[in-house]
Amino acid sequence: MENPLRKVFVHLDKSAFLRRKFHLMKMEMFPVEREEITYKRKKAKGKRQALLAQFDSEEVHHRLEDCICPDCQGEPKEIGAS
Repeated sequence: MENPLRKVFVHLDKSAFLRRKFHLMKMEMFPVEREEITYKRKKAKGKRQALLAQFDSEEVHHRLEDCICPDCQGEPKEIGAS
């Protein structure tokens, strides 16, 4: 008993093969020229700082009530503050 899907898969294999062959023939007939970039773009310096300088900075400290460490039963320490 022959699997009916076999014919479908054979057709798909052939069509994929033909598409690839056609693509290769087209590339041989019409080669694509590629440009190689030999320079590097200059990175814009200070743009972020200039943008952020127009805003006022505001420090927000959140304090949790009834927060106790489960390991040492002590109060949490503030981190990240300068």
